[in-house]
Amino acid sequence: MRVVLAADEAAGVQVLRALDRSPHEVVAVLAPERATVTGASLSTIARSSGLPTWPAEWVLDPKLCVRLEAAATDVVLNVHSLYRVHEAALEAPRFGWFNLHPGLLPDYAGLNTTSWAIANGEATHGVTVHRMDSGIDAGPIAYEERFPIGDEDTGLSLSAKCTRAGVRLMLQLTEALDEDPTSVPARPQDASVLRYFKSHERPLHGPLDWAQPSAVVSRLVRAYDFYPLASPWGVPMAILGGREVGVLGIGRTHRPVDAPAGHAKPGDGGTIEVACADEWVQISRVSVDDRIVPAASLLDDHTSRNRANA
Repeated sequence: MRVVLAADEAAGVQVLRALDRSPHEVVAVLAPERATVTGASLSTIARSSGLPTWPAEWVLDPKLCVRLEAAATDVVLNVHSLYRVHEAALEAPRFGWFNLHPGLLPDYAGLNTTSWAIANGEATHGVTVHRMDSGIDAGPIAYEERFPIGDEDTGLSLSAKCTRAGVRLMLQLTEALDEDPTSVPARPQDASVLRYFKSHERPLHGPLDWAQPSAVVSRLVRAYDFYPLASPWGVPMAILGGREVGVLGIGRTHRPVDAPAGHAKPGDGGTIEVACADEWVQISRVSVDDRIVPAASLLDDHTSRNRANA
């Protein structure tokens, strides 16, 4: 099986490494020079393995079909590459293009789907491998895998679950195409239930509202949380210790409140506890002036300012 990989981010690196261990031949890698979380770009990693690398933008060019045909490409695997592929290029590989999407289709099409699943209170999430057509996250579904969203899952940890499951599905696809292409499922997507999440959309507008139930507040913070990596949504802001700060770590205590919403008190191990509508939540890390500090330092600073003003 002759495979071209069009990919980006950590998921692209993991699929490339899995293909390297498989019997399939990677004939080229389409990838940007942007660094991954490991500090090296996918293109750099591919070149270090002796693989030809092509600029990621080539997917926009109809001439890519000539290169794919010249390389006798059986399939192109698209992994977290955000470029829209030219229709002419889609027709060039023997078995077409297949996309790995970090969400269940068609319910969670678009971007930042792991974060949206957490923010929306979903009990499960999943990944989808689908045949690509001219639409975005469209085309018949080949494989999907579902898994539970844990009470402590963050945007980062759920994304990692998607990557692990996605690598398995991509290998399953290549094995099926190699053994019997007709065995690959092709379930049409139901366009009537499509939900497409755009890059600029966010579930939070303004500071966190501590008067909401703790489950809602916790989900919002965890949805934004990609620590220690940068979050695509930025940092959720809140009023704590008399100032606006970014909230980076949260946990539920399941202890009922006996104070007004937003009241903060010292917690254990450098944390603070904040009263929500129904229970205390524990905040471990906050960002202040672009610095990440223990949450308890907010109360220390607040006490110091009050004493200075006395």
